[in-house]
Amino acid sequence: MIEGLGSTLNRPGVRILSDDQCRVIHSTALDILWRTGVKVGHPEAIEMLRAAGCRVDEDSTVRIPAGLVDEALLRAPNRVTIFDRTGNRAMHLEGTNAYFGTHIGYSAIWDHQTHQRRPFCLADAADLARLTDALPYIDFMVTSGIASDVPRHQTACVLFREVVKNTVKPIVFCATTDETFEAGLEMARQVAGGAEELRRRPFILHYSEPISPLQHSHDGLARLLACAEAGIPLVYTPMLMLGATAPATEAGLLAVCVAEELSGLVIAQLKQNGAPFVFGGIATTMDMSTQICSYGAPELNRMCAALTDMAHHYDLPMYGTAGCSDSKCCDGQAVIEMALSLAASFLSGANLIHDVGLMEFATAASFEALVIADQIIELVRASWRPIETNEETLAADLIDRVGPGGHFLAEEHTLRHFRDVLYSPLLDRRRHDAWAADGEHSFDYRVTEKVKAILQKHRPVPLEEKVLRRLDGVTLPAGNE
Repeated sequence: MIEGLGSTLNRPGVRILSDDQCRVIHSTALDILWRTGVKVGHPEAIEMLRAAGCRVDEDSTVRIPAGLVDEALLRAPNRVTIFDRTGNRAMHLEGTNAYFGTHIGYSAIWDHQTHQRRPFCLADAADLARLTDALPYIDFMVTSGIASDVPRHQTACVLFREVVKNTVKPIVFCATTDETFEAGLEMARQVAGGAEELRRRPFILHYSEPISPLQHSHDGLARLLACAEAGIPLVYTPMLMLGATAPATEAGLLAVCVAEELSGLVIAQLKQNGAPFVFGGIATTMDMSTQICSYGAPELNRMCAALTDMAHHYDLPMYGTAGCSDSKCCDGQAVIEMALSLAASFLSGANLIHDVGLMEFATAASFEALVIADQIIELVRASWRPIETNEETLAADLIDRVGPGGHFLAEEHTLRHFRDVLYSPLLDRRRHDAWAADGEHSFDYRVTEKVKAILQKHRPVPLEEKVLRRLDGVTLPAGNE
C-alpha cells in the first residue's frame, strides 16, 4: 500500500519575466502614467478621473497617480466566469486555465471547397460558428470580420446574430460604433432572457482597444463604460508593434502596454466598482522589410507570455493570442507558427486565447487552419496533462506479478487504461501498406474532409422560436459608420 501520493495537479509552465522584472515593469508603467500621462477622449471618463485626483491637462492628457491604480487593482475581480448561451458555466478565467477561440479582423477567407482566397461573407460566419460549435478544443467564438455582403454600419451586429444562432459556445463580441454595440447587446439580452439574466450569466464578452501609444479613444471608452455599467466582461487589449507603436525594445513595449491596460482598468473601476475586466495585449513586431504586423513572429509569443506574467502578477485574467500565422495559405509555415504559439500560450497560462486559425497577418480566415489548430491544442493538452501518481497508476503490485521479461498486453490493468493515450483520426499511424490501400490520403486531405463533414452534418442546439423572433426583431443601425 502506497500512501500520501495523491495526484499531480499542477501542469508545467513557462515564464518570461521574473517577479523582480514584473515589479520593475509595473513601476515603470506607473511612472509613465504620472509623468507622461495618457490621452483620454471621452468627457465622462475625463471627469471621473479628475474627480478621483488625476491631473488633467488642457489637451486631455490625464496623469494618473499610483494610488488610484492600486485601488483599481484591488477592486477588479480576479476571476471572470463566462457561460454558454444555454446558461451552463463554460469558462473560468483565472489562474492558468486556458481556453482557445477564433479570430478577429479579417476580410478574406480560404474557401474549403475551391481552395481559393475570396472575400469573407455572412454565410461564412454561420459556417465558422457551426465549425467552432463542433470542434472540441475550440472553446469560444469571436464575432469579427468584414463581411462583403453586409452594409459596413451593420456588420458587427449582423455577424453576432448569425453566430449566436449557430453555436452555443461563449462569444467575444466586437463592435465599431455605439449603434452596433447597442444592437448586439440587445440581441444578447434577448437570447439570455433580459439584462439582469445577462449580467448574472454572461455568455458574451466585449472586445475594445486603446490606441497605442497611450491613447484612449472616445469610441473605445464608450464601450468600456457601457460594459462596466451593464456588467458585461470587457476585454481591453492594446495592440503594439516593436519599433512602430511602441519602443523597439521588448521591455519598453511591455511598459507602454501595461500603462495602457492599467489606465483602462482605472476608468472601468471608477465607472463600476468590481467591473469584470480581462487584461491583455496583442504585442508583436513590425517586419521592417514588408511593413506588416507579424502574427507568426516569435516576438508575438514572447510578448504574450510576458504579458501573461504581468496578468498573473496582478491576479487578473489574461487575453492571449495564438494559433495564427503570416502564411498566405494553410501550409507547413502555418502549421509551424500555429503550433509554436499555441504551445507557448498554453504553457504561459494565458486564459482567453484568441486568433486561432487566423492567416496572412490577420487578414484571412481558414476553416482548415481552425481544424488543424484544434488538433494541435489536443496534442498540447495531452503532452502536458498532469500525471496521476496513486496506487492504481503506479501499479507496483502488477509490476511485481508480471516480473522481469514479462509483458502487460493481457492484463486487466492494460484493458482499463490503454485508451488513456491519445488516438486521433486526423493523425495516421497505420503502416504504409494499409495507408496506401486506403487511397494514400495526405493530412491536408483528411483535414478538408473533416471540415466538409462537420458543415454537412453538425447542427448546433437551436434557439427557441420565440427567441429567434425577438432576435430578428432587434432594430439594426440605420446610419453609416
